[in-house]
Amino acid sequence: MTELRVVVWQFVRIMVQLETESARRKPGRREAPSGSVYHDWREAWDELDAKLTDLGKRNARAYAALMMDQEVVVECRNRAQIDEVALTVDRVIKRLGDLISRKEGKVKDLSFELKGMKVLRQELDGLSVT
Repeated sequence: MTELRVVVWQFVRIMVQLETESARRKPGRREAPSGSVYHDWREAWDELDAKLTDLGKRNARAYAALMMDQEVVVECRNRAQIDEVALTVDRVIKRLGDLISRKEGKVKDLSFELKGMKVLRQELDGLSVT
């Protein structure tokens, strides 16, 4: 197992990407194959998503602090899972780049996210399975 620490907003981007891809494979279902990162991280994702949704409705400052100042610690069971995360981060990077090119959303915020995801992608390249 290899421990992976990511800032909450990065985890959200990764999980939303995986969730979107999972929905495309099986419309109406959020399940992913056993052994996939989405399957293994799903419980943590559901818990965090509920917390963010609640904070978003009642406490913007706490929501922002959770998104920007907290980390999620998850595990990758093997090299295949690390590679799955890396490929997902690649797709997030492409999506952010496309949004910036089309000037959809706040370019400054998207540029910050793009830079952070590129740093995460480099960190993933340096991970080894323990």
